[in-house]
Amino acid sequence: MSIMATHAFSMNGRLWAELRESNDSGSAEIARMLHRLDGIERFSFILWRLPEGRPLDQTSPETEATEYMQSAGSFREMTVEVRRIGESGPEHLVVGRPRNWVDDPDEPVTITWSEHEVVVARHEVFTADAATPLFAAYYKTGSVLPPYSLRPLRDNEVGSQG
Repeated sequence: MSIMATHAFSMNGRLWAELRESNDSGSAEIARMLHRLDGIERFSFILWRLPEGRPLDQTSPETEATEYMQSAGSFREMTVEVRRIGESGPEHLVVGRPRNWVDDPDEPVTITWSEHEVVVARHEVFTADAATPLFAAYYKTGSVLPPYSLRPLRDNEVGSQG
């Protein structure tokens, strides 16, 4: 008897696959996917919790994936965002590291992927190595835990899925 997957992921928002349960809470697979991002051919990664008791082939990510974590860019520089349903409806939030973890936390950085770009603050830029524990914690809890911060995506910013 196989264990049912609890999460699915997608590269570039195209093909979806199940992320199988593992001893490391998916960290190794998540790290592999994030390290594959080159900003051109492979530029975004999305992690979505499947509806309880339903495998991927019995869902429609296009309509059912309303809460997820995603990244865009390359393994060297990426933005990480969360979409969740709040009290007033859907919220799209940019994830940031603690400001004291980086020099000049407010320095603007342009993240590019495919034909898109977004400017975020230096403390909102992740490498694949820095984003892996963030995604692994989201996989386990469905939340962004301290010490990370969240800020609303501005109207002029484009979300990672372009």
